[in-house]
Amino acid sequence: MKTIAQIATPHTRLFPDHADRRRRVYVTISFFPGTGSHFHVEIREEHNYVFDPDTQEWIEPGNDPAGEGRHRFMKFNREDTARRWVEDVFAGEFSEETHELVFRGDVSNRWYYPEGD
Repeated sequence: MKTIAQIATPHTRLFPDHADRRRRVYVTISFFPGTGSHFHVEIREEHNYVFDPDTQEWIEPGNDPAGEGRHRFMKFNREDTARRWVEDVFAGEFSEETHELVFRGDVSNRWYYPEGD
């Protein structure tokens, strides 16, 4: 993987130069059952890719803090509260004109420890 320092400058970023494509905001909700059950919610904005003139591709280079999207994390006791928080964060920090909210599947069950421990 190339690092940002290995790509010729000036760097060409995918967003906001490509208005035909909205930047994705990915949401993952995981449920941790058992004592103290709760929902973990992660919101992660898509990386702002850089055009690599050597390969003629849009890439996510290493060591690229300027391209990293926003990241939010929270935990809740109820799924409906978690979903309301996602809606509030999206409405407050992003625009539907430039961003697309994408849920990564249904709520997934996760365990802290393997069953039987």
